Amino acid sequence: MKKLFLILSAVALLAIPVSAHQGDFLAVQWADDGLPTIDGNLTEWQALPDYFSILIEDTKNAWDEEPDKADLDFGFWGGYNPNNDKLYAAAWAFDNIHVRDDPDGTDCACNDDSYEFFTDGDHSVETGNDYGNGWWNITWPPVNGVSHAGGGGAKFTQQSGNMDYAVTFDGEEFGESTYYYEVEFATWDVISFDGDGNDDGGSVQSDLVPGNIMHWSMIMTDDDAELSHRAEQYDNGRWKNDGWWVVGLPCAHSDRAADFELDTDVQSAGGAATAVEATTWGRLKSRF
Repeated sequence: MKKLFLILSAVALLAIPVSAHQGDFLAVQWADDGLPTIDGNLTEWQALPDYFSILIEDTKNAWDEEPDKADLDFGFWGGYNPNNDKLYAAAWAFDNIHVRDDPDGTDCACNDDSYEFFTDGDHSVETGNDYGNGWWNITWPPVNGVSHAGGGGAKFTQQSGNMDYAVTFDGEEFGESTYYYEVEFATWDVISFDGDGNDDGGSVQSDLVPGNIMHWSMIMTDDDAELSHRAEQYDNGRWKNDGWWVVGLPCAHSDRAADFELDTDVQSAGGAATAVEATTWGRLKSRF
């Protein structure tokens, strides 16, 4: 049975790894009148051409291990709309055991099975761990109402309208299952907030222009530990699309983030593409 959970307050996205500073990967441009419905049903994404799909084989973990699909398997899609300047993403994750064992909701959401991502909309961040507050994490089910984290102290970036998401699953909630994530969110050139985490008027939302390149990274976490504590998690297998991991710093580094191209062709959720260039697939395959 598939169970649906809709939360108006979160978002995410994806990309694939290849070179030292990842090549160009493709974000779906969704039509104004054909945006995906954020409900955790991924049929709109599954109908896209294969070249938009990112699979576990396209990612790495810190130890360059071969994926064990009996333990963890997953896939990603990413998209955007240039008129509302929102990013869209979908992901699925099969796990032999789904872990959400934070006892009271105070532990970092990233310590359980979760979907984490970093974005840099204007491609301005170039070195080190300077990702600022442009990161998000979704984990499920909620514990004491907590089902996501991110944004540092910038609470407004996680509020509905800036971040909305839905989660569904097939199988056992805390056993062998496949979880489905779907998100819509704003990415920011500048995040500026007051002491209460509200926008202080100085924040600047990224302008998403077709053909432009942005930074976009994400992590799929497979927590097989028995305790929800960061020290217990590191060797359990965080698979991420930028091919980088350091024990003690479980965040997307901007100098390893993927270069993600905002597609110039337009797709419609429930309709055909207005134009799909014959060169697109060849360009994507060339990154390998």
